Amino acid sequence: MAWVRIVRFGQTVPVRSPSKPSLALFSVGESRLAAAIARPVAPLLGFALVAVLVMLTGAVPAHAKVTVTVSEEVVARGETAMIRAAVRPKAKFCTYWLKGRTRKMLSTKRVRNGQSTLRYVTKALVPGTYRVTVYCGKSGKGSARLKVGDTTPATTPVPDPIVPPTSSPQPPLPPLPPPASQAATCSVAESGGRYRPTDRVAAAGIRLSNTSTGKDATWIEVTANFWSGDTIVATENRYLERIPAGQSLFVGFDSVYVDRPITKLSSFATCKSEPAGAARQVVGGTATAVPTVLDDIDVQGQFTNTYPFTLSSLAAIDYVTRGSDGKINGGGFTFTSSRVPVGATMGWQIHNPAFSPTELPASIEFTVEPEPA
Repeated sequence: MAWVRIVRFGQTVPVRSPSKPSLALFSVGESRLAAAIARPVAPLLGFALVAVLVMLTGAVPAHAKVTVTVSEEVVARGETAMIRAAVRPKAKFCTYWLKGRTRKMLSTKRVRNGQSTLRYVTKALVPGTYRVTVYCGKSGKGSARLKVGDTTPATTPVPDPIVPPTSSPQPPLPPLPPPASQAATCSVAESGGRYRPTDRVAAAGIRLSNTSTGKDATWIEVTANFWSGDTIVATENRYLERIPAGQSLFVGFDSVYVDRPITKLSSFATCKSEPAGAARQVVGGTATAVPTVLDDIDVQGQFTNTYPFTLSSLAAIDYVTRGSDGKINGGGFTFTSSRVPVGATMGWQIHNPAFSPTELPASIEFTVEPEPA
């Protein structure tokens, strides 16, 4: 047997206990006192544990997503790599980092309409494979591979060999092979915009046309310049997946806030040419304008996915508005926001502050970008 000492109400009291301290017996009074002390402490420990878990996990939404793509599979050293980040939900800024033998920050870019783009010149990189990681705040991060190749060597033209004259009759020439398919185009077929001075906001719409009969236009980059007099006061960029051969695709720009009246719109597009893919006919249709209590309009429409593949949740829905004269006078865009299976029908709606309820567009047309999931 051994003696232990416990404190009871400020006094030290000896208590005889067995030789094993873990089996020491306490009076009923001491047991109740210990239980009374432990009862309020347990919830506090639970709350503290939850708080630590929240701090460790962060507050990134479960649906946050950053998708990073690089314009070329292999970028020749010294050329410009187009690095694009599609951000959902929208963040304000994205920071670009490059990792090879070392890790360094490239730049910080503003997010516009859910997209951020960096033009990076690879002159300082040696040939090899690098990892580009883009951090977009609470929207999370995404990464992609950047492969840098050797500089494309210049080729020296080889002169045609000289055929000596001969008096013997020559055999007839074989028939010429059929002409190759014309390269894809992404020319601006129509464009137009508007400016609402009360809200200092502009909008624009463009129709891109691919006149090739056997090639698709891919890796499409569209630029729209908003002019006030002789000065460009705003520039917007968009990136699209594909325009099938012989088809057109709309590109819209909305909520472009500028302090000076817009007097002119200029636009251009660049693209690559690839063999025709699975998509043959662009999905699209007409939409309607609905006045809102915010003294502007919502544009609403719906479509059925007739593409031969499931649409990506980042497929763009672009629309253009037309005036009573049939000319484009504005536009905008949104995303499908979820995958759309083949044959499924989906409705969509997007806000446009460049129109007031008293000046609705005469008609609205839209197309859905053929981007597979």
